[in-house]
Amino acid sequence: MSDLSLRRPHTSNRVFKSYLDFLADEFPEIDCAELCKEAGLDLDYLSDENAWSSIVFDQRFTSLAKFKSGFSDICYEVGKRAISKERIGLTIYFWGRYALTTEEIYLKIPGIISMFNRLIRCEVLSGRPGFLEVRLDFDDRGLGPEEKHALQENIPNVLDNLRGYFEAIPSVHRLPPAQVLIVKDDRGSAYNIKVSYEHHRPLLKRAAWWVFSGFVAGLSYVYLSPYLEKALLQLGFGLLILSLLCLLKVWGSKLLLQKVAKSSDETVKQLDRQYSILHRTKEELQRRLQETELLNKVIQSLVQTSSRGEIIDLTCRLIQQILGYDRALIFLVDKEGRSLRCEGSIGLDDRLAKALGDFRLPTEIESSDPYKLTNVFRKKQGILVEDVATHLKELLPESQNLLKMVESRSFVAVPICTEEQAFGILCVDFYQQHKRLGPDDLKLMSGVAYQIALALDNVGLVDQLKENLEVTNRFSLEQQNLRKIFQKFVPKNISSGLVNLSNFEFQEAFLKRVKRESVTVMFLDVFNFSRLSAELEPEMSVELLNLSFSLLTPCVEKWGGFVDKYTGDGLLAVFQGERSAREACFSALQMIHQMGEINKKLEAKNLPSIGVGIGLHHGPVILGNIGSDTRLNFTVIGDTVNLASRFESYTRKLGPNRICASEVVRLHAGDQLLWEALGEVELKGSDKKWLAYSLRSTQAEKLVLGGKASES
Repeated sequence: MSDLSLRRPHTSNRVFKSYLDFLADEFPEIDCAELCKEAGLDLDYLSDENAWSSIVFDQRFTSLAKFKSGFSDICYEVGKRAISKERIGLTIYFWGRYALTTEEIYLKIPGIISMFNRLIRCEVLSGRPGFLEVRLDFDDRGLGPEEKHALQENIPNVLDNLRGYFEAIPSVHRLPPAQVLIVKDDRGSAYNIKVSYEHHRPLLKRAAWWVFSGFVAGLSYVYLSPYLEKALLQLGFGLLILSLLCLLKVWGSKLLLQKVAKSSDETVKQLDRQYSILHRTKEELQRRLQETELLNKVIQSLVQTSSRGEIIDLTCRLIQQILGYDRALIFLVDKEGRSLRCEGSIGLDDRLAKALGDFRLPTEIESSDPYKLTNVFRKKQGILVEDVATHLKELLPESQNLLKMVESRSFVAVPICTEEQAFGILCVDFYQQHKRLGPDDLKLMSGVAYQIALALDNVGLVDQLKENLEVTNRFSLEQQNLRKIFQKFVPKNISSGLVNLSNFEFQEAFLKRVKRESVTVMFLDVFNFSRLSAELEPEMSVELLNLSFSLLTPCVEKWGGFVDKYTGDGLLAVFQGERSAREACFSALQMIHQMGEINKKLEAKNLPSIGVGIGLHHGPVILGNIGSDTRLNFTVIGDTVNLASRFESYTRKLGPNRICASEVVRLHAGDQLLWEALGEVELKGSDKKWLAYSLRSTQAEKLVLGGKASES
């Protein structure tokens, strides 16, 4: 708890001054300044008898005083000393001793207790000479959880202190201590204090007795002097002188008491004024605390709120709970900005709720009426009507009818707006309680309305972001679907490049780009497909090819290649990069291995088994899009492509599921593969002989099945 909160006006510092004086007298070894600091407040602050401290500090201070002194009855002893003339001052002490009876002092004490401890409510239940009964109640309204706990912990200390205080009051008149009994009220948290004491006659009565005695003695002296001896006359004269002295004393005491009474009256008036000022200050601080609490809760809650409806309902509820207004209404403008509609409320009866549910307030209405709600929205300026009955005749008939319908006594209406945008109107009022709203309410509601506007603005931004995100996600999904479809017709690198380029000119330049590059070309063809297709229905032939290519194509893509085109019963694939020859070889080996799985699936569909031949060659090619302005086809052209096709044709002499590659491929592929030299062979359509090699899968099969080849 902060230092400021420990100065809340609960207990007068005069109380702590009594404790500090007692500790200084009885326990000089205790450092009072350190004790006060440990409890939370400085000794200098506690020395100001016109200042106040909170119940939390009171509880801490008393507990520390008990602990450091080791004296459990310190509260009781301090209470006994509180009635001494050193504590209450000579003026009040002599006033109580000579002008008041013990009974009169007891009857004034409850009011004094409440003046010095504002959490105590003390009232006299019964009082007569020799007996007093008061009711003591502890008021925890307006206290926080920590303060309420401290109050409950401190009640025994307060009761001990008051027990000593009530016991010591008779000592003012040099009478024995009173008997004090404190009983807890079974019906609640109050306590009944019963005080039994000896009472005495006041000074004036005693003085009157002495005056009367002296007067009688004087008369006796006058009438009996002829009959009495000289000694008796002297005695009578002495009694007369004594009576005159008593009379003089009474007169002097009366003058003193008048002066004391006047001084006491001025002191009481000053205390009353200070109390009134402190009371008003307390109310103002409580109001400010309520306002701060409301704004903090509104801000915290609105930050965590993500929907428009939650913002409205939460704000109305907090306004009523914290500030105690009878009703709160929030009007919001529609999307077109043409009318205001009641979107949230609290405190309305069914009749009014139904009426406002159908109510629409056009925003285009222009009026000279300063209390028109549309002017609040249009001009972004709040209005305050402290007393509706007084201002009712000044309003236009329409406004009069509206206020009569809602039966409002006092109301405030403020715009819900930021500097850029107006969202609606916030209204609060009193209609049941006989209270009035003031400028502070107008200022506070303007702050709340601004926070609502910020929250609504943020919700709008969040909704816009969500909408944009949905559009972006939808577009991204469409783009992915387009890319998947596109990749079925063109190579993956071409389709990805086109989709990622948003500028049309870049796309045109990309499509027209042609480059020369050394690549490894693969040709694959199904053995004897012409004969098979003649024996099968066209649909079955297509199903056979689709099933085969669906399992062979991933073998190309896995090793970094792309299928340039499907040639009816075969395919043309291209592998780029420094390791293109080796990757093409591993791709071909995986294809041969995959043929077993393909034939199992063909057999399950009652389709004939097939075999393939694969030809590989490495060399320069031209890559690019060939065609017209209306239609293009990406392809590779060059002798390398033709030779790869001829090496594939040579597999007809080797048998199905064989791989035939050129010497260039063997040299670029590395030593991890097992090759079978075929010697110089004649290729169809070529005038010269070529060194050919058959790629065997025995050594490389483990690498193929285990994944991509190592870098070595």
